[in-house]
Amino acid sequence: MISKRHLFLKKARMKKMRFKNALKRRILSALLLGTFILTSGCTHGSTVGNAGSTVFKFGGQNISFGEVYIYAETVIEGYKETYGENVFSMDITDEDGNARTLEEVAREDIIEDIVRVKVLNEKAKDYDVELTNDDKAKALGEADEFWKGLTDSQIQEMNLTQDMIQKVIVENIIADKVYQEIIDTYDVEISDEKARETTFYDMYFACYKENSDGSVAKYSDEARQQQYDNAVEAYGKLNSSSGTSNIEAIVSEYGLAKSAYYTMTPDEILASYGTEVSEMLYDLEDGTYSLVTETEYGYHIFYMKYLTDRDATDARKEELLMAAKEEFFQDKFDGWLKSTDRSFDYEKDVDFKEYNKISFE
Repeated sequence: MISKRHLFLKKARMKKMRFKNALKRRILSALLLGTFILTSGCTHGSTVGNAGSTVFKFGGQNISFGEVYIYAETVIEGYKETYGENVFSMDITDEDGNARTLEEVAREDIIEDIVRVKVLNEKAKDYDVELTNDDKAKALGEADEFWKGLTDSQIQEMNLTQDMIQKVIVENIIADKVYQEIIDTYDVEISDEKARETTFYDMYFACYKENSDGSVAKYSDEARQQQYDNAVEAYGKLNSSSGTSNIEAIVSEYGLAKSAYYTMTPDEILASYGTEVSEMLYDLEDGTYSLVTETEYGYHIFYMKYLTDRDATDARKEELLMAAKEEFFQDKFDGWLKSTDRSFDYEKDVDFKEYNKISFE
């Protein structure tokens, strides 16, 4: 089995993508965050449904097939434009640790989005939210854009109307305005320490190799000693050169394929390298090297680029801020959801015979 550390660093290389989390938390949260722009123009297999038929009921409202279709078309195209045509066949891990296809997750997220929009529209009066002339113009423009992107067969099969499309957009605009009103009341600050992202280079002299079956074979004592000698020699070369320009040359010289820059939080560094290495790293100053450092996986020379990477830290601070505001909102929303429709259940209340007529292919 591949070592925990190596798996962790593989994930760290893909950190900016945050692929699993991004997908399972709906990449098109823009539906509720003020950037809802309907798109269409692609057909996704044989979708044959009646726009007026009911897919589910919520809060006394019949949610029509046509309304669900409008949401689904937008989500489907957004996923495919971002991750490719075959994205919905991918398996991901949901929040409960269960393996599911992305299509299963996306279908549930679409219904959750619609429910959220309906609940927030119910709260519009409580927050004095009304449509402005600009909002109305935006809704008209986006409805027209979506309408023009539909094929003749989509319009005929779905019996869609511009009024239906405009209604969906208007409800999303109102939902977004209510959401912003709520989270703007929550005053929270995220410190640099809490949001810290550290960027460093790990010049890594591995003392194990991965077999084709994924198992790990440790180096012999003799081979491990050679890696240590290489690390000491490389350390001497680093300290005899000016700046960091020699790092890549040395890495190439010794064939250190697993060496790389990483940007990690303190918790990620601790989970990857352990307490001793973590404490050592945070004792370094920007632009300095560690001594040759031994771990169970081999030998390392660390170069500290940014103890606090300003850009990465600011980006994470924004993520944490939005997460805190979303949690604040969710506490309120959960109560509103129960009061609007206490019994609604995705698995029990959605007519999947109708819903599944929308193809994600």
